[in-house]
Amino acid sequence: MNRTRSIVLAAVLGLVAVGAAIKIAVSREDVVCEACEGSAATACGAAGCEHGTVSCTGACLRVDMPGWQQRNVPSFPPALLWMKFTDADGAEIFVSQAHLGDVVESRSCRWTLAGRCPTCQGKTRVACPACQGMKPCPDCSGKGTLRKWF
Repeated sequence: MNRTRSIVLAAVLGLVAVGAAIKIAVSREDVVCEACEGSAATACGAAGCEHGTVSCTGACLRVDMPGWQQRNVPSFPPALLWMKFTDADGAEIFVSQAHLGDVVESRSCRWTLAGRCPTCQGKTRVACPACQGMKPCPDCSGKGTLRKWF
């Protein structure tokens, strides 16, 4: 009886050890592709194309717009940039880069945030008209991730 228990225990421990060895052998992790930054696409060569996208043509706030400036605003990080808008009466308002992708429009002679850009849905970039973001990244074969084996 004890010999049978020992054999069964040895078999079970052997199976557990084999299972652990297999798990270690096939252990992997998917990581974001550094070449395409996870977009799965690459630039096609058209003007402004980056990872298959170009700057939004809508009226949203974008990093590439001129006029961003640093301001010392209490309770905000000093590196945050601000865009100045002047109302019809000369009053100034400042909008930070925290609102990238939002539309600022004049309503009743006052500048106001009007919500996310309908063209890019607040992403500040749209599909490149030349490639439509369809040129796959050669590093990750258009998947956006790479499998990292251990």
